[in-house]
Amino acid sequence: MASLSGSTIASTFKSLLKLAGNTDDLASGGSTAIQVMTGDGENTPIYLNTDRVGIGTDSPNSELDVAKAGGPVIRISGYSSSANVEPLLEFRRSKHASIGSHTIQAADDSLGAIRWFGSDGVGYEKAASISCNVETGVGTGTDMPGRLVFSTSPDGTDSPVTRMTIKADGNIGIGTTSPDYRLQVEGDANNSTRIISIKGTHTSGNSSGGVLQLVCDDGGAMANNHRLGAINFKGAEDTAGVDSQYITAARIEAFADENWDTSNNGTYLAFSTASGDNNEAEVMRIDMVGNVGIGTSAFSSGVSCLGLINGTDPGGTTTNTACLLTLSGEMNYTDASGNIATLDSLSDERAKDNITVIPDALSRIANVKGVTFNYVSYKDSSLPFKNDIADDVTFASHDKYGDSTRVGVIAQDVEKAYEGLSVTNAVLENIVESPVVGDMDDHVQEIYGNVKKVRVETLVPLLIEAVKELSAKVTALENA
Repeated sequence: MASLSGSTIASTFKSLLKLAGNTDDLASGGSTAIQVMTGDGENTPIYLNTDRVGIGTDSPNSELDVAKAGGPVIRISGYSSSANVEPLLEFRRSKHASIGSHTIQAADDSLGAIRWFGSDGVGYEKAASISCNVETGVGTGTDMPGRLVFSTSPDGTDSPVTRMTIKADGNIGIGTTSPDYRLQVEGDANNSTRIISIKGTHTSGNSSGGVLQLVCDDGGAMANNHRLGAINFKGAEDTAGVDSQYITAARIEAFADENWDTSNNGTYLAFSTASGDNNEAEVMRIDMVGNVGIGTSAFSSGVSCLGLINGTDPGGTTTNTACLLTLSGEMNYTDASGNIATLDSLSDERAKDNITVIPDALSRIANVKGVTFNYVSYKDSSLPFKNDIADDVTFASHDKYGDSTRVGVIAQDVEKAYEGLSVTNAVLENIVESPVVGDMDDHVQEIYGNVKKVRVETLVPLLIEAVKELSAKVTALENA
């Protein structure tokens, strides 16, 4: 190297840099490097060989290898008065083998990656990575669709597994590398991989808790019946894993219930389920004033009620469940034993047959006693099956009313009163059964026996005829 003289460099630098060894010792490749020193013979943290640079290490294992006890920092600072000028870290790749030459990239080609390693006491093991790949085939001109892949190594391995993918179209997949939606989460049988948890740590009452927010930009004020958002529930009807085979089985939707303005923003919720061959239909609606419609959304203005469209008697027992339904516009209920009764009785003579006046009503009503009583627990009752009843099965009436004195009639007396008339709706049998524990679908019903109950309103016809018979007797005595 030619000697330098004069002050051109010396006036700018305190001293020139030099190598701490002979340039003939510079190796090509490998990890051995020679330290760079100042002209005054002071050491620097820079080490060189013919194709690698080490900073803080004399054994660079890559083109640039930075090492420092306590943790090195690489900082890129930029200074500019322009808003669009910023410090950059760029990864560039050409598929050509020669520097400075270009060959077009192909689908799935890697364009660069950031990887994290940790020491296991013997060597470095890979813990995580973020990589960029070409999404699809590259065309001419400004066409370079990219895909970001985020990976972490599971416990017990050093092989990162893809956890999240951001595709060229902006779709984000967690648990899937091919998301078809803006955010798609997939998991296996492990429940924790299929749950999205939103936790709020704020402690100010009604503003605490996680929030899932669905927003509709209607291009202006929301219009009546325009949808605000929806939650869909889907399942495969044929080939699992093929998105085209997933059908919507149920849906919860929110709609504007009126044209919105600064003082009106009524909303209704619609609940839909599918039946038959993917026939999804609305089955329940909650409107903006709190009306709940099951099978109907027709409410008069200003009312607040529960509306039921004509339904179907469930038939048979309904484990620990009572049901409300409408039949021909009448409100009906069924108890857990499958007994059905009207809450308001359709009584049009034109809709009845075999109409017969109750005979001997006065003598029949004499079988019925008006009594006061206290309910007892199943274990303290005289039921023949009381010892078979599990300890966790309790008598609801006793639990609710305890030792309070009640008034009523005895079911067995009412049976005697209607004896011989084949009446089916005065005294009913109610089953005593095991409670539901856990999921209803997993419940195995155990029936211990039956208890009797009275539909007290069925005594009214008997009382009417008894009064008429008694009135006739009084009239006869008065006319004697």
